[in-house]
Amino acid sequence: MRQKFTLALILPCFNEARRLQKTFETLREFFLKQWPGKNIALVFVDDGSSDSTFKMLESFQESEKDRLEVFVVRHETNCGKGAAIISGTNTVDADVYGFTDADVSFGLEPIPLFLQTLSTSEVVIATRKDFKRAHYSFFRKLVSKSFLFFSRQVTGIRAKDPQCGFKFFSAHVVKDIFPQIHQKRFAFDMECLLRIEKSGYKIAELPLLFSHDEKTSVRTPDGIRYLLDLFAIMDSLPFVFYRFIFQLVVLSLCLSLAIYGWVLWSGYFFSDDFTWLWFGQRVLEDPDQILALKAGSFFSPIMNIFYAILLAIFGPSAPLFFLVNIFIHAAVATLGGFLCFLLTRSRLAAFLTTLLITISGGAYEPIVWIGANMHSLATLFILSALCAYAGFLKTKQGALIFVSLFFQVLAYTTKEISVVLPILLIAIIIGWKQSYRDIPKTFSHVIFWFFSFCLAGLYAILQIILQEGGSTFAKNNYALGLQGLLRLPFALTDLFIPLKPIQNFLSSPSAVVFLLLIVLAILVVLKKYRKLSGVPFSFALALFSLLPTTFFATAHWWEPLASRYTYLPRVGAVMTLSIILTHYIVRNQAKRIISFTAVVIFIIFLSQIVFMFKIVALDYQYVYQSGRSLAQAAKLLDPTMTESLYVHPEHPFRGNNTHIIGAFAVFSGLKEEEIIFLTADERVALDPTTMLLYWSPKARQYELTSHEDIFDKFPLP
Repeated sequence: MRQKFTLALILPCFNEARRLQKTFETLREFFLKQWPGKNIALVFVDDGSSDSTFKMLESFQESEKDRLEVFVVRHETNCGKGAAIISGTNTVDADVYGFTDADVSFGLEPIPLFLQTLSTSEVVIATRKDFKRAHYSFFRKLVSKSFLFFSRQVTGIRAKDPQCGFKFFSAHVVKDIFPQIHQKRFAFDMECLLRIEKSGYKIAELPLLFSHDEKTSVRTPDGIRYLLDLFAIMDSLPFVFYRFIFQLVVLSLCLSLAIYGWVLWSGYFFSDDFTWLWFGQRVLEDPDQILALKAGSFFSPIMNIFYAILLAIFGPSAPLFFLVNIFIHAAVATLGGFLCFLLTRSRLAAFLTTLLITISGGAYEPIVWIGANMHSLATLFILSALCAYAGFLKTKQGALIFVSLFFQVLAYTTKEISVVLPILLIAIIIGWKQSYRDIPKTFSHVIFWFFSFCLAGLYAILQIILQEGGSTFAKNNYALGLQGLLRLPFALTDLFIPLKPIQNFLSSPSAVVFLLLIVLAILVVLKKYRKLSGVPFSFALALFSLLPTTFFATAHWWEPLASRYTYLPRVGAVMTLSIILTHYIVRNQAKRIISFTAVVIFIIFLSQIVFMFKIVALDYQYVYQSGRSLAQAAKLLDPTMTESLYVHPEHPFRGNNTHIIGAFAVFSGLKEEEIIFLTADERVALDPTTMLLYWSPKARQYELTSHEDIFDKFPLP
């Protein structure tokens, strides 16, 4: 039977040879001279040191045997502070276990007070009382406080200073909690205290001053590793559901405003925006128009309602419309994270998904172009339908399948991308059966699938009928066949890495080689990670939501898709990345690979944001200005004094005349029949009651005139 000690004090050591002699003399003097009569064990754990640490520890072990037993444990490789402490507790039996840093930065005088406090508590931990007295550098204080704030927000820990290296535990707490701990490095303290808090043990916190040694062995990579370990801890402990959802919302909203907030003062309506504003105005005048109004073959009652509501609340205020776009984007990011959580049961994967969707600048158009928000709205409804269905599979609450059907209806009445819904629902149930094997066999579940397929079928029939008429908007020309299929891998890759900067450097032979490499990489990734919960669905989401737009005709088959068409697919791509990264993080595996991957992902998404700003600066400032000048021209027109407004055929967005009708209907009240679009062979007489709207290429804006000499300055084509 092993000897039992009153106190076992554990000191993890990693390359501490330069100060161990002083530490040992301090320990020996305190325990033998100032605190006699106690049966003490000093447990030094050499955690894979490469200097003379172990030799020095062996010399200490030989020098003392009376009332101060010295134990030395050696790790052949560096396993981490937590692993050292656990090895130390496994080495000896004691009534109380404590640990402190090798530099004894808190001193030893507080130990009697800590042991006395253990009579009324089961754990006693120190809190660093005064950072100024601790001689921390400003940068280190900032980093420490930032880490602590972040740790509290992520884990909900109550301890004021969880990383403080001076803690004492009753033996039964050590025996109960330590075997449950997975983190063996700097996050050991955090997981240990969280598990203790969750188990209901009483923790006392005592403020102490300490002396900080600037020559610490803690390095920047340790901080990165600590963050990764913190995420893993978060996934392994119980949590408050509503707090988790609130954190997702705050994360997505704050980042969305930070990244895209500039559009509130820089952006404006243009092109189709004015058409939708006009439709919204007509719906307000006659609600029966909700189902009647369509843009050519494009039928979207939800967009009609959306613009009517915003117009009624805000009026034609572009900043407020953009603000709503940002809120929609934040909601999409939150729902994407929540759906990932439902499929993987991992909060870490949910946070990563929400974060990456939010900062994904590659799908910027639905945020910076008001009229493109049909894509983000459709994505919002699709994700809502999928979340409700996944929630039903998880909770078996029948009401959720009717919620899913409701959002399916909203999605189908918003945008054609919704045709992928049945495939995505099937992907969810396949993935769910693969991971959890628990599919509800109820009548309501059967009804759900019946109505889901009915809705999809009716929507397909409606689209066939609608495509027979209407040409207000320019039609997309489809190229069904091999070109679209070859383009699909490029479109899929573009979700992760922006390909537009290199598309002009590719030729057909080089594009074929690139295609083969892409397909090979996709197959390798799918083979390796296909069994991870959520990966089959997330990949299906990325792949199948690309199909409706991949077959658009383009000059080259390797061209990526426009940003607005990748909004929904990017959710699937981000979810796939997040699940794979989470797989390694929570298993505490391949930390260097994880760190490298995290840096690569950060660089990719940063490049997407930079690319977004570059495109916006080149293209969108021009169209924003064209929209402002069109609205200004409409505001200057007095409909009571104008019998007819003629429109010069040379203007931006030729072939889309409804945006001009919409702008004048909303901003001046001019009626549609009072606007006449000139053709190439027309020249009309102008006077104060008949005005001409023309585009000035030099000023890059719309202007109004009643002078006929304008036809000489800007001749008709």
